[in-house]
Amino acid sequence: MRRFALIAVLTACTVDDPVDPPEAPAAPAEPTAAAEPAEAPEAPEPPQLSPDVTPVQDLSSALRRLGELMTEMREAIGEAGETTEGDDCAKARAIFLASNEALRTSLEEEPLPGGRTPPYWQVPDAREFARKCHQLPAPVQRCLRLDVRAEERSTCGPALEGLDEDQKAIVDALARSVREEPAP
Repeated sequence: MRRFALIAVLTACTVDDPVDPPEAPAAPAEPTAAAEPAEAPEAPEPPQLSPDVTPVQDLSSALRRLGELMTEMREAIGEAGETTEGDDCAKARAIFLASNEALRTSLEEEPLPGGRTPPYWQVPDAREFARKCHQLPAPVQRCLRLDVRAEERSTCGPALEGLDEDQKAIVDALARSVREEPAP
């Protein structure tokens, strides 16, 4: 019985029944003084950032420039590894110095946004470098070369991590990462 009542109600309304058109919206009222928008508050001043923080607006250009810098340094490292005469110790020193020179030259041409400077390698003179480097095992001497380290991570990682404290101190003395630019 309920079904028939529901069907009867549903069929009583048809599409053919006329429908009154919706009323047109009233014309907008004249704004009153109370309806006027208040003055927008002044935008707050951005917080002062410490010198080691890059504003978000500069992040894209900073990343682009850093990518260019890294490419230039990789090229210099690769070239030094291919063209330097001598054993792995001599090549490692030449590569560190070539990396420094590529960094210096690139930053002179176009500094990083915000005046940032990546670290340089502090490298001893050739005689001191060779003396210390030759105290290390041959696989570690080879892994001191940045070009080899990048290509042979699975070999160099364990070789460098497995050093005793004295050997780690030698590696650190051979190429210490410093923020100040070393003397040429």
